[in-house]
Amino acid sequence: MNKRVVVVSGNFRLSFKVQLAIEGQFIFDHVYPINQQIQADIVITTYEEFNRIQHPNIIIIDDKSNSFEIKCKIIRELYKNSPEAVCNIGIDPGKSIGISLFLIGRLLYADVLYSTKKLIELIKLKLQYIKFDSLNIKIGNGGGESRNRILKEVQMHFNEIATIECVDESNTSVKTTGDKSLHEEAAIKIGQRVGKVIY
Repeated sequence: MNKRVVVVSGNFRLSFKVQLAIEGQFIFDHVYPINQQIQADIVITTYEEFNRIQHPNIIIIDDKSNSFEIKCKIIRELYKNSPEAVCNIGIDPGKSIGISLFLIGRLLYADVLYSTKKLIELIKLKLQYIKFDSLNIKIGNGGGESRNRILKEVQMHFNEIATIECVDESNTSVKTTGDKSLHEEAAIKIGQRVGKVIY
């Protein structure tokens, strides 16, 4: 059964931001704080409206929060009873580098980058917002020199906080959805697979 996320606020900008953040992964609704019959797994509201709401699971968001930060907070709260908050990063090496980020098995982000430097910068930026218990960086075993370069940089920057795995990327470059590129899809599949720990 899909989780239900409800914004309880008069702030329509917040509602729009949350809807963008969850990207259709959860059932979404928006009601005003005067509504006391709130059927939701999680409620999202503002600091100003917090005291007007009665619900066991409330996240307070301010206007400075970005969509990625909001999504991380929602997933942590919805799955707070999970034994461990595992963050998996999948990397599809090559001239075009696919990357995916998962938290507790839920997709947070997917993109395509064109340099190892940008990849490392992006991972560092995103990890600032992800509250995780353990981190696994999974790199596809293809990509030749690109893979070796990525592996070296990932080891240098994240070896102390992450387990680094080499993943068999057979059949990852098969397009199955319309909203993700081939490299994003490959990175998503790599991020979901079990690899061989190399560092």
